[in-house]
Amino acid sequence: APYKHFESKEKLIYEIFATINRQWQEKQKKIIEKGLNLKDTLIEMCMGHIAFLIQNPGFANLIMLNDQSLAKELRSIKTQLSRTTCELVDRYCETVHMPYEVKRRKLFTIRSVIYGAVIFMSQNTEIQYTKQHLDLVKSVIEREFVIN
Repeated sequence: APYKHFESKEKLIYEIFATINRQWQEKQKKIIEKGLNLKDTLIEMCMGHIAFLIQNPGFANLIMLNDQSLAKELRSIKTQLSRTTCELVDRYCETVHMPYEVKRRKLFTIRSVIYGAVIFMSQNTEIQYTKQHLDLVKSVIEREFVIN
């Protein structure tokens, strides 16, 4: 069994999630170091999240696991992957004084776009991982942060 070096299967999964988070944090750091404004950082982070999960399909499969099947500790570390993106959406919505319900809807939409794009582009031959499709995804994300 692959987890013979760990106390349990849960410890192995925890370490895998920790590894995923460390690798994603390195990618996030590079995006933040670009020094873009908040909106552009948020958009780059979303696009980077998609690229990271598509380029690491095993990670994407683990991230898509049903939370109900995981122990609380595993659910907690699993959600860390989305934390920075969620924080950026919160900060952006606060800076433009969006009401709480609008912020919640935007966060739901952005997370749906990220994970929907990952599923479609990594598991579906109809919608491939191409610049054209990434540009469409980016335009959907950008549209969520246009101030009327």
